Amino acid sequence: MNIKTVFEVDPMPAPRLTHQGRFSERAKRYYKYCDDLKLIAASLKFSVPDRVDVTFFIPIPSGWDRIRKIRHKMTPCNTRKMWFDLDNLVKGFFDALCADDSSVYELRARKFWDDGGRIEVFQIKS
Repeated sequence: MNIKTVFEVDPMPAPRLTHQGRFSERAKRYYKYCDDLKLIAASLKFSVPDRVDVTFFIPIPSGWDRIRKIRHKMTPCNTRKMWFDLDNLVKGFFDALCADDSSVYELRARKFWDDGGRIEVFQIKS
């Protein structure tokens, strides 16, 4: 049986933080995202499992017209590759929730468009 945990927070990729970039607005948003993930994880008593299946739901941009929003809802998020690289989303998630993620030996990840942002994590049981 897989255990599902939902983080009601907009996913954010891990930025490339240079010395000067640590204090940029994007970095501040990323630090807030990490703090929010930690608070949610603590309230849910969540710890990162060894085998994990994670799905990132990216909020549909508000600037898109209604038809485009309807067409893209729950479809793979592959139209904004530079902003939401899957590996950077995973890195941001793991960096926020564990000091050492070397215990994770199986990872499945995907990203989809949706009305609101969230992260769904399944602990894979064998």
